[in-house]
Amino acid sequence: MLIFDEFIAELYEPESFSRLMTWISTIFRKRLSAKLCMMANTIRPASPWYRELEISKELRKMKLGDPGKLYTTDLGTPIWLHVFDTPSEHRKRIASWFFGFKNPALAAIRGDGELWVYRKFQRILYNRDTDQKISQALKIDTGDEYLGVDIVYTEDRGLVANIHPITKIRPEDLVLTNGEIWDTQHRKGRGYGPLCELLETLEARGKLYFSDAETVTSYDAFMAEADAA
Repeated sequence: MLIFDEFIAELYEPESFSRLMTWISTIFRKRLSAKLCMMANTIRPASPWYRELEISKELRKMKLGDPGKLYTTDLGTPIWLHVFDTPSEHRKRIASWFFGFKNPALAAIRGDGELWVYRKFQRILYNRDTDQKISQALKIDTGDEYLGVDIVYTEDRGLVANIHPITKIRPEDLVLTNGEIWDTQHRKGRGYGPLCELLETLEARGKLYFSDAETVTSYDAFMAEADAA
């Protein structure tokens, strides 16, 4: 058995997963009994590692203390997922001693809160009577899902970007991806051109609005991977 501890790093290089798999293939070779154990102490709900392992959606369904579950990828690789329960009483005392503050982000560190800690974000506010959609052409392919980026003009906030999950990509859309580029419709990472530049400007000005917390984490993980490339 190989053990890869703290595999979820703050920075992720685009080839990290493929390099790991190549290295493992030289060790496992034809052994069906070989196992890889990947462990991490994290409160991050999104990571490129989850996408590469194809476990993002399964992990988001799990809660602290859930029994482990076997997940099999589309191509047949079995993965055992387990989210360990809250810490022991001794560790709880230590956590309370050092992290006994009201900040909700510390609950997961103490072990008395939710599994994931989501950052604060601005929720989409849309007024059908006064807000005007300028563009819905920009999309993001995170590898796990599609996100739509609506550029909207509002009376009180000016231009904003509303970001939300979608299910379809139109032929006329511009799609950002961290994957391979195979046509002119797709752009690498943060992309280029007026719409991409506008999104970066609105992000810098704090004018991004999201439908829910999971969309925020998907967007953040995509952009972190794009910036690391």
